[in-house]
Amino acid sequence: MFCFVGGGENITFTGEFFTVNNMSLEIELKHKIPIYIASLSPKLLKRSSTLADGVILSPALSTPQETEKKIKWVTNTSKKPDFDVASYILTSINKNQREAEKFIRKFYFFLYQVCEIIPISTLEPYDITEEKMKPTKDAWKKGDIPEAGKNLPIEAIDALTITGTADHCIDKLNLYRKIGVNLPILMPIGEITQAINAFGVKND
Repeated sequence: MFCFVGGGENITFTGEFFTVNNMSLEIELKHKIPIYIASLSPKLLKRSSTLADGVILSPALSTPQETEKKIKWVTNTSKKPDFDVASYILTSINKNQREAEKFIRKFYFFLYQVCEIIPISTLEPYDITEEKMKPTKDAWKKGDIPEAGKNLPIEAIDALTITGTADHCIDKLNLYRKIGVNLPILMPIGEITQAINAFGVKND
């Protein structure tokens, strides 16, 4: 159950873990504080528009296809025209495509996700097979992070991140916008200044 005090009202609530009686804020809010639900659960995403002002679909890594599937869970039931659909997206920008890829290849979190968490079935639409991932996973299991990154298929980087030159990354960002992410939360690594410069202008 969601319990939020912000409109000047008092709240009395009895729950499984805590109880409050006639609770109110000590300050008066001058602006509404939006509430976002971060979830991967189909049931919760389908109900999110009745519970919150927006959703966050991904903690960092999600293919466009998986993102679009989650967006449909939300939009098929959403009745709010201004409902925010947000998603964290890992990005690396460099004037040189290969240099941008290098930051992803040595990023521990990314390697951990593709080797331990993200199922191959999610990546198969992007021509990523268990066989292609085997050299990366074998090196990962041995604790050889540089070798795991070196063997990482470029298809995995393309499927799960916005990586490359500024023009390429802007096109990829617009793809996420096209499928319904109206609040992309970019997570730049590597050449952060280049990312800020590339995304710090209005892109229609």
